Parts: sequence; C-alpha cells; structure tokens
Amino acid sequence: MPELTPIRRRYKTTQTVPSASVEGPAEFIKLALDQLDVPYIYFKRTLRQEAATGASFQVRYFDINPENFKMDTKHKIETRLKLKQGQWLVAKHIAPPTPELREVLGTSDVNGDGVRLGSMVKEMRILAHEPLRSHRNIVQLLGFSWEKQRDELDRRWPILIMETADCGSLKDFLELADISIQTPTLRISLASDIASGLEALHRCRVVHGDIKPENVLIYQLSHDTFQAKISDFGSASLIEDLKSEIANTSPYVSLEGFTPPWDAPEAFGEIVLEDLCKVDVYAFGLLACHLAAFGTDVFSDFRKQSNGDIDTEYTFDQIAALKKDSTLMIGHAKKHILSNFGATGNERSRFLQIMEWTLEELPSNRKDMAQIRGVLCTTDIEEQPRLEEHVPSLPANDPSSDEHPQYQDLRRWDQDLMIVASGDIISTWHQRSLDDMASNDASRIEQGAQRLFWLCRGVISGALDEDESFQALKWLLISAEAGSGEAQASVYPLLSALEEIIPAESIHHLLVNACYSGETLAEVSLRDLYPDSYSEVLQHLKTTYCGYGQDCFGEQWRNEYPLDYLTDTVEDWLEDARDINELHDYPGMACGMSWLHYAASNGRQDLVTHLVAQGADPNVLNDYDESPLFMACQAGHFGVVQILCPLTRNDKRDTDFLASNELHNLTRFGTDVVEAVKLLLDWGADINQQNSDRQQTPLAFTLNDPKPSSMEAAGVLLVLGADPLIEDYHGLDCLALAACQLSPDLIQLVLGYIPPHQLTHSKAKALCSVLEMEKYEILVNGAKDYRVKVYSTLKLLVDFDTCEEFQDITGHSALTFACANSTLAMVQCLFNLLPDSPLNEWQSSAEGWTTPLMGAIVQNRFETVEYLLGIGADATILDPVVHWSPLFYAVSGRPRIVLALVQSIEKNHSSATAIHYVNIRDDGGFTAFDVAVAGDFFDAADILTAYSPAFLAHVIPYSVGSTTLYNFLGSTVYKAGQLFYLLNLIGTAADLPVVDNEGVTLLHAVSGVPIGELSCIL
Repeated sequence: MPELTPIRRRYKTTQTVPSASVEGPAEFIKLALDQLDVPYIYFKRTLRQEAATGASFQVRYFDINPENFKMDTKHKIETRLKLKQGQWLVAKHIAPPTPELREVLGTSDVNGDGVRLGSMVKEMRILAHEPLRSHRNIVQLLGFSWEKQRDELDRRWPILIMETADCGSLKDFLELADISIQTPTLRISLASDIASGLEALHRCRVVHGDIKPENVLIYQLSHDTFQAKISDFGSASLIEDLKSEIANTSPYVSLEGFTPPWDAPEAFGEIVLEDLCKVDVYAFGLLACHLAAFGTDVFSDFRKQSNGDIDTEYTFDQIAALKKDSTLMIGHAKKHILSNFGATGNERSRFLQIMEWTLEELPSNRKDMAQIRGVLCTTDIEEQPRLEEHVPSLPANDPSSDEHPQYQDLRRWDQDLMIVASGDIISTWHQRSLDDMASNDASRIEQGAQRLFWLCRGVISGALDEDESFQALKWLLISAEAGSGEAQASVYPLLSALEEIIPAESIHHLLVNACYSGETLAEVSLRDLYPDSYSEVLQHLKTTYCGYGQDCFGEQWRNEYPLDYLTDTVEDWLEDARDINELHDYPGMACGMSWLHYAASNGRQDLVTHLVAQGADPNVLNDYDESPLFMACQAGHFGVVQILCPLTRNDKRDTDFLASNELHNLTRFGTDVVEAVKLLLDWGADINQQNSDRQQTPLAFTLNDPKPSSMEAAGVLLVLGADPLIEDYHGLDCLALAACQLSPDLIQLVLGYIPPHQLTHSKAKALCSVLEMEKYEILVNGAKDYRVKVYSTLKLLVDFDTCEEFQDITGHSALTFACANSTLAMVQCLFNLLPDSPLNEWQSSAEGWTTPLMGAIVQNRFETVEYLLGIGADATILDPVVHWSPLFYAVSGRPRIVLALVQSIEKNHSSATAIHYVNIRDDGGFTAFDVAVAGDFFDAADILTAYSPAFLAHVIPYSVGSTTLYNFLGSTVYKAGQLFYLLNLIGTAADLPVVDNEGVTLLHAVSGVPIGELSCIL
C-alpha cells in the first residue's frame, strides 16, 4: 500500500461551529441512512492499518473480505465499486480533539457533538449528492461505519468508508512514478480530470477549499492510463449553507481551510460569497503548474535558509507579496513551467494559458472551471447532466418534524449499528431532553419531553441498550410529568404489564391530560380506572377539544364569545351588516372558522338551528376545508348531524382525494353509532374512502383507534359493507390492524367478513405484522394481561395453511421469523402453539436467519437466545458456505450472547467440548476468537480467552496450495490494536512468538527483515 502524506492545515476562521451540522449520533445516522441513502457498512471480519492524521480526520486502511459484507450493503456498494478479496478501503475517523477544541467542548457538553461531527457531515453530504456521487473525478463514498472503541471523551463516532487509490496521492505519484510514464499527455489528462471534478463541484455550489497534491488521488486504469479524483472535503464550503447563515447581513465570508502556499491571495481574509469558487480556481492554477513541472516546487525560491541549508518552511510573507502582483505571479509560474516541462508543444502552451486564466489576484479576473476544462480537454467536452443541483440543506432537527429521528427509526436501523451507537444516542438524547425540559421555553419543554419519551420507548423495545430498561421507566415518568401526551397515556398500561408500582397519586392527572392531548389509549384506561371521571372528560373532549384533542377555538375566543350569548352576538353582527358566514381569524384558533362551525363543534343544536334560520350556510368550509357537519361528526354530536345532513351537500372536490370523510370519526358517537352510520351512508358518505395521512378506511381507522366504542363502530361498518381487505399505507388490512391491537374480539369480528378464498393470505400477513410488533406496543396494547392476549391473538391466526403461506411470503418459518423479530413472550407463545416447529433445520436466508437460533443471534435478542438454548437449539450447526458456527456471528453482537453460547456447550457437554467449540475454524482457517479480535470486538474476545483460543496455531496458508502456514498473530503485525491485545494475552515469554511454521518470529515480521540479517542490525 502507498503511504499517505499526513495532512496538516493552518486555520483562520470566524466560525466556532462547522456550518450545517447535526446535533448528535442519532441525527447523523438518520441523515446518512434516510436522507442521503449512504449504507451502513458492517464488517464481520476486517483488519486495519493506521495511515495518517489530519486536522479533521484520522485515516486508516481496511482490508476487507467481500463475502463478509451483508448482502444488501454489498449490492449497494457494488453498483459503484466491485469488491474483491483482500481489497483495501479507506476509513476516515474523526480526529482526536485538539487542546483548544477540548476546552471549547468540555467533557459533558453533548451539544459539542455538532462541532466534532461538522466536517464529517459536510463531507458526507457532498459525496452523497447524486450529481457528485458517481462522478469519475471525485472520490467515491461507499458507506459509513461506527467506531467500536471510545475516545478520550468516552464517546464513539461514525466513520466514512471510501475507495482507496492504488497509486496514492498526486504528490506520491509525481515523486514515485517512473519518469517514462509522466508524459505531457498524461499531465494534461490528469489536469483535465481535476478540472472536471472542480467544475462539477462548483456547479453544485460546493467550494473544495483545500486543493493541493495531497488531496488529489491517482488511480491506474491500465498500464499507461491513469485517472485523478478529488478527495478530502473536510475544509469544503457549501455556498447555499453560507448564504443561509449570513442571510443579508454581509456579502462576505471568512472560512477555515486553505493550506499555504496553495491558497489564493484572498483566502485568509473576507471573501465575497459569489467569488468563493475562484479560491479553488487559483489553487488549481498552482496545482496545474506543479503538475506541468513534474512535481517540482513552484515556490522553492521562497524556502527559509538555516545555516546554509534549505528549510522545509516557507517565507509566507514573500509568497503573499508575490501573489498580490498578478503580472509577477503569472510570469513566475510560466517561467517555472518553461524550466521544467521539457518538450515544447501544444500541451505546454495549454498549461501556460491556464496560468494566465487562474493566477490573477482579483477573483473576478479569473476564468471559471468550465472554461479552464475546455482548454485542457483534447476531445469534445461531454455534457454532465444534473450538475446544476446544489447540495440540499439539512432538515430541521425538531421532534415535531418527520425528518427528526424517532423510535421508529431506531427500530429500522441495523442492529449491529445500534449496539455500538446506542450508548451515545442514549447519553445525548437524555442530556438534551433534560436541558430542554429545564428551560423556560414552552416549545423546548415540549420537545424535550417528547424526545425523552422516544428514548424510553427505544430502550424498552430493545432498539437501544436493554440494560437501561430500569432507567427507561424513570424517564417515562419524567416525560409524562413534563407534558408528553404519549408518555402520559403509556404509564398505566406499561407499568401494569411490567408489574411495576403505579404512581397512584398522579395517574388520574396523567390520564386526563393524555385524553385532552388526543391520546385515545388513555381513554380506555381512564374509563376502566375512573368511570365517573371519564364521563366528564368525554364531554369536555367533545366540546372544548373538538372531539380529538385540539382546542380549535381557544380560550380567548370562548371568553369573548361565550356560547350562551352567541344568539345576541350574531344579532349584533347582522345589524352591522356583516357576513354571517365570515371565517374568523382569531388568536388561538386552529384556523379560520365561521359561527356555524363554532356551534356545531360544541354540539349546540339550538344555536345550529338558529344560525341556519338566520342565513348561515351549512356548506361553508373552514380554512382546513371542513364543513360544520364534518366538525359535528368529529366531536360525535349526533343531534347536530341530524340537523345538518339534509342541508349539507356531499361534494366530491378534487382536493378530497384520499381525504378523511365524516365516517372516520364514528367512535365519538357512543350509543348513537349505529344510527349515525346509517344516516351518513344515506347522505352519501363513502364507507371505503381512505384518509390522506394513513390511507385508512373508516373501518381501518376505527380498528386502529382504541376508544371504548371501537367494537360497536367496527361491527356496524362491517355489517353495512365495509371492505376489510383494503390496505393502508403500511400495507396492513383490517385483520392486521385488529391483530396488532391484541384484541381477540376485534380479530374474530373481522375474520367473519373476509372471503374464504382470501382468508389464509390475510391471516398470514396479519401474523407477520403481529410478529413484528415492538415490545413497547405489545406491553401497552396488552397491559397487565398482555401474555394472555398475545397467546389468544396468535391462536386465532396460526394454523397449518397460514404457516405455509407465511413461509411463502417471508421466506422463513413463523418460529424463525419470530425469533429474529419478536419479543420473548411472543416466541414462547408461538412455540407453545407450534411445538413441532424444527429448531435445528438449516435454511438459506439472505438475512442470515438460517435457524431460529441464528435469527435471534443476528438480531441480538439475548433473552430469546437463552430460551432457545434451553429448549434444545443446537449452537454448533455450521453454515455450509463459510463454515461459521453461530459463535462466529455472535462475536459482533452483544457479549452476553457469546457467553450464553459457550456456557451452553460447557453445561450440556464438557469444558473440553467448549474449548473445541471456540476453536472451530472456518474455510479460511480463522476461529470465532480471531474474528472477534480482527473486528475490534474485544468484549467478546475477552469472554473467549477463558476457553484457550488457539491463535498461535499455524493453520492459515499464505496462498492457495502454499506449505507455509501462519497463525492469527502473524496477520496482526501491522494492526496495532489487535497486535497489542494478543501480546497482552501472551504475556512475558522467554522466546519471541513465532508467526509461521518456518520459524519467522514476530520481531522479524514487524520489522520486515530476514532472519539472517536481524542479528547484524541489532
């Protein structure tokens, strides 16, 4: 591998925080996976080599085995780069904090995450931008990974994985490549490549900011064909970000980056924003001069003299003065080219032309990169499509935004990623939530309470570290007291399911507040615990809160226009010749409303009748396009609905496509639900119309809305023709929605209306949905009887035909799928219903769920692993392709799973058998212990050290058919972390450890010196 030149930058900046960063690890993952489509790369086995350290990043090389990539990740990467055995990739890590940065951050300042993530986020956004992603002259970002070891601040950070250059940097290439290769044609070609990359960046409004030979990588395409790619965007600037930061305050910016002497004259001062790209143009001119002159230093005359020797330091003041005089600078560069270029000809003329176009002191006098590339290209310039798109801005980090990570995101993300990242997500979310809730800002308090609830839910569901479950319940109560409606609604069912103490003194208060927040789950709990109070709360919900948890009119409006005096108010209104149908835009209102909306939403039949008589139009729409009839249905006021139905047109406007209709609110009608459905159907409501946000029909909406009257409302809809097989935006039909409520009564109700020929398929899909339920949902929907409800739900869905259909749909048996995706309670209930399910039958699986035990191991479900081992799962079944036992896969997950596997072998057999199990070798000669050490999974390796891992055995061939065999120690000689770990295990020894069967010692291997010569050197 070529050496990397360490990167050292001098900075001058007015910014203390990198522009447009993210707040923490969860936000970084959300950005990478969901917004930028950058895959998480999980190496099952990889070795690393330190390379270089810069101001923003540490750079390492990774030696990969493509067979050990996850299949979906491998497919994504190979659309851009074909992976090969033994191939090296580059990993860019966040550099350790400098003393100055450490002082800024402080050890407890979690908001400092954005400072340290800033350069990485910026580089990822640029390289993942579609027009630049596969550009032939910009280095390719393949994905991201995550540090396994903590840094000086006890944090772990993301890693960017990129392609490596087989010829190193342009600096390396010019110094090391054979002079016969470096023809004028090649130099023009490389300059054209660099110009093409810069042109693409500039068209996307990206300024590189640190163009120099070290930041251009060279790739060999054939014997005498090479390609240049621009790399290292840690100092780059996104013009659209800068414009939003400075707004209209100033047309100037002052930025970081710029390595002297490759900087433009204006680099360290204030730069006109619209001239920012010209900084790169100047640097390109210097780079082109360097390239044209075979890598000789254009500023060699400006080196410092020390005792007659030329120092490596420049006299930057003299260089700066030269750059200030365009004539002198251009003449100096031309002279340098003429002295070093060699042959005359067209190539030299073009380089000289570039000097005139790029090295002007005034940015406005420099040409743009499109013009410069035109001079360098020997063929027609190809149009580059979609290069005018600027890099999109970052989404707002607001918990109310769909772009902000929530617990659903945590569940979707890769389990291996969550193991290494969850601790940092927990610490940052927890601290930020506490800080927000301690503020005096109502919006921040709300955001903090909601974020803390998501954190609680993520931990309870196992998406984050399950060891924090006890703390999570404390966070739930804190979030509830701070005002999170979801947390308030969850306290009673969740604590009762877990048989924890319920705070009796506050539970009533929490449930009432949750009801007023629109959390229908709380209504069920309140009705069961406080039936007298529920009637009062329900009435308040149906009036003040418009039936769904939003005070649409506001206290100020109600105080100024009380309903009991509305008749007099309207009469005065009409006497002033004002429009009775006017929409009132009043502080605190949800939107513009008419008097009739006000009366209908509060269920005042008398006022509705009076207003209509006075000329109020029943068809008037508020600013949300809702009629008074709709608002009456939303709040469940049947008497008002009876008045308005005959008077209201059932218009089908274009804006109504997939919009909610009056039937979506049936559960508010209580005992009047049957008559309400009939009345609305006679009026013309569509019984199968899907709403806009979830694409749910009235029946689906009712089943997914667990109010006390849901059963009766669903029943009448089914009787009157509702279709239970219409799917919502998640692909769930009504049987799946009923099953996810863990309600046997609702399931039986829906089953009776599914056509027989579609029953098996619908049951199989419902079973899949139930098995994918997160633990939080199961506990909250099932409450104290959740185990009984889980069993009853599965019993209604599971039969032979359903299991066969399930296998066809998912590619897995129901038990294997459950072990990979479900809680332990779900797995136990399913196994009780399907006791003949094969535990140890190996089946090919793209996800790696080849057996039920493997499903649990791959998905890091420790409790399920323990259960399966206890009922006879075989931990020794080998993957027939790579000859890995389950232990190989376990070492990259939770260490507790590793311990459970080896202890089960030891308990059921013997210590000797457990030692043999730990030392099973795959087809490459490696053991699970070797894989753990190679992948930096040292916690797992620590467990396996108790079982005599044979990492010194000479069993790994150097090549196919080779008789020279080396041990795992020999494979770590250039990997400091792994090597030191193994040496600590070996301890003090009289003789140097031998790394192969020919007597080569570790010292010989590390030094690279033959055995016979080492003693002479020593």
